Amino acid sequence: MRIPRTRGGLTGLIVMVLGLWAALIPFVGPYFNYSIHNDETWFWMVDRLWLEILPGAAAFFGGLLLMTSAFRASARTGALLAALGGIWLVIGPTTSMLWNHGSIDVGPALFGSFRRTIEWLGMFYLVGAIITALSSYAYGMLTARPVAARATAAGYGAGRSETEREHAAAGTGTTAPR
Repeated sequence: MRIPRTRGGLTGLIVMVLGLWAALIPFVGPYFNYSIHNDETWFWMVDRLWLEILPGAAAFFGGLLLMTSAFRASARTGALLAALGGIWLVIGPTTSMLWNHGSIDVGPALFGSFRRTIEWLGMFYLVGAIITALSSYAYGMLTARPVAARATAAGYGAGRSETEREHAAAGTGTTAPR
């Protein structure tokens, strides 16, 4: 089913920017003393691929699908892809302890306790939570609309006056049978 181009456009753009941030901040963050594990710019680790680049890329491409899609199915796929990327940003560092003998794969934050908190939130937890929330909202909005359209097309409310349909939708009573 076709959807207006504006549906999911702003949400997709925000998710794209956050996905780009998540994928690139480990590499460019050291330019302005914002880093975890290593303060070298463009420092490559396989852990960054699994915990930052891939979820950021999933969010970016999911947001791109949300923003550009003309069909509900592909827009929902984009929202789901972005949500999975956001969820992995939130749970990935903690989950990495399973394959890294009890320590977090990306390593420790480098600076004081307040800065460490800001770095963890800005690289993983807050970014992932916002991506997940926005893409879940977009997925819900893309799913909810066809349900109402199907109910109308199936005859719920067909042949009734506007007042009768409102009462039936609100569940405030029934009218006399026809």
